[in-house]
Amino acid sequence: MLLELLLGLAVLVFVAAVASRRDLRKRALFAVLPVLLLLGAAELGARWVGDPGGLRPGGPLGWTARPGLTGLEVAAGSRHFEVSTNPDGLRTGLSRDRSATPRWVIFGDSTVFGWGVAVEDAPAGTLERLVGDTEVLNAGQPGYSSEQARRLAEQVIPAYRPDRVLWFHPWHDLAPATPDRDLLPPERGPLGALLARSALLQRLRGVPGRTDNELFVFEPDRGGQGERVPAEHRRDNLERLARACRDIEAELVLVLLPVNGGGRSGGLDEELEQAAADLGAVFVDLNAQPSPRPWLEITVEGDPGHLNAAGNSLYMQRLLQALDAAG
Repeated sequence: MLLELLLGLAVLVFVAAVASRRDLRKRALFAVLPVLLLLGAAELGARWVGDPGGLRPGGPLGWTARPGLTGLEVAAGSRHFEVSTNPDGLRTGLSRDRSATPRWVIFGDSTVFGWGVAVEDAPAGTLERLVGDTEVLNAGQPGYSSEQARRLAEQVIPAYRPDRVLWFHPWHDLAPATPDRDLLPPERGPLGALLARSALLQRLRGVPGRTDNELFVFEPDRGGQGERVPAEHRRDNLERLARACRDIEAELVLVLLPVNGGGRSGGLDEELEQAAADLGAVFVDLNAQPSPRPWLEITVEGDPGHLNAAGNSLYMQRLLQALDAAG
């Protein structure tokens, strides 16, 4: 949109200059024309540099999987897996239109996305198979923090109108980095609208761009002090998420998946438990439940940071058991 606007302005300037009879105005208009063309070229270049095949960079989310992907082959550990997306860039075959069938939606990072596994073996596909007679929408995105996931949730929840929202809180929040909220475009106001459309301005602000991987663009070493999503931002994200759920009367469930086989939580478990109590949500701490098998047996081969089909099946069964116990 911004690129088209810049090119349109350049054409208008050129037409106005040709039509002008005053030499001074003509010189001024022709002086502006190269600047507009240069900005347009720079924007086009920024989009090309930050635009691998499976990734749509830019916007207030930073990046999403590209809409309408069909069978994109992506490397994960020692193997490849295929990715297809719907018109909203979500790894699901579901659309905004829904029937009377109950619908759940899952938000999270690459584990929820199903990194390294077929879509039917991702958490959403696994839950859909285990529950039966329920649509489960996969709204996970690789590399997402709770800041990005919450921004996405505020778009997806009113559009897809789920009955239950499962929030798998991203561990990326605790990574040492400049806060996402300081890097991503503002969500409101004319400046936010401009930044949300310009790949050039986002790259100048330091928003991650192209990497060697087709979909995963988060780079842990982004500089800065503190956490990628500070505690006060996490709390704000959860409150806004709960508000979006209340607006459509959807149930909210906060989930903490295991990190590297049940590593230290950094206090995130206690934080989520308190937030769930305050917001009237259910909290399920799967990180506190030890795995009955060696960690490498339930993770993607060559990529111990992501669950494989067996791992997703194990933890989704545990999630359902916890939900049944919670009533």
